[in-house]
Amino acid sequence: AMEPLVTKGLTKSIGVSNFNGQQLSEILKINKIPCVMNQIENHPFLDQKELIDLCKSNDVMVTSYSPLGAPDRPTRKLGVNDIQISVANDAETFQVNSLIKEIAKARGCSASQLLIAYNLNQGMACIPKSSNPIRMEENYKALKVSLTDDDIRRMDTLACNFKAYPFKLWENHIHYPFTTSHKESPASS
Repeated sequence: AMEPLVTKGLTKSIGVSNFNGQQLSEILKINKIPCVMNQIENHPFLDQKELIDLCKSNDVMVTSYSPLGAPDRPTRKLGVNDIQISVANDAETFQVNSLIKEIAKARGCSASQLLIAYNLNQGMACIPKSSNPIRMEENYKALKVSLTDDDIRRMDTLACNFKAYPFKLWENHIHYPFTTSHKESPASS
């Protein structure tokens, strides 16, 4: 549906949001104009490595949303939406997790900056939500935070399949993206 818009010059590129590996593989096989972006939720508490690797191996950039875990979202409270996690037995928000605080202190940044840098340092675009000018400035400073491979590896140990946006309203839809593996790739079909 988007390809004619590119052909007519009405848009420059095609991007998708919340596509899993199978869905992305399908459009990469059939599209004549390549998909260039997949926007997904990504943070240390949600392991998206396989999907990110699939995107990168097919020249699809990744934009990460909700890098802070949507701490102000009403359904974010633990136990809602059948989410079974205890953020490293610490607290309800990523910013107060003991490992996040430890690495942030070592890197001389805030926990929020660290969580944004987690995505940026892995080559992803990152879009934290904020309308507060002070927070926007703090988020901007995450561009200067450099993480080591060990920092990323340690943060990856926090993965517990937590989704701030599980889109439960659509979980029975035939194309619900969060029930299918990320493993399929165009090369493997």
